[in-house]
Amino acid sequence: MKIKRAQKEIPSYDAEAIHNEVKALVGKSIKVEVMISSGKSKTEVGTVTEVYPNLFLMERTYKGVNFKYSYTFIDIFTKRVTIKVID
Repeated sequence: MKIKRAQKEIPSYDAEAIHNEVKALVGKSIKVEVMISSGKSKTEVGTVTEVYPNLFLMERTYKGVNFKYSYTFIDIFTKRVTIKVID
C-alpha cells in the first residue's frame, strides 16, 4: 500500500516483513553499517542474537569483551542501518 502526499509516493512501513527478514538471520554473522551524520558511517561485525517486535540485538566480541548493540526496524526502513550477511 502506498500513500500519495504532495505528488510523491511514500512507501508504507511494513514492520512484519522486516521483522521476518531479520529473524531469519538469528545466529548468522552480519555486517551492520550505521549512518551517523553528514555522510559519516560506522561499521560493526557481529551475530544477531535476539529479535523483538520493534528491534533486534547484535552481539560482537572485541578483545575478549562482549558488546551488544540494538537496532530498530525503522532504522532499516529509513536506510539509516544496512545489513549484509557474511558467509
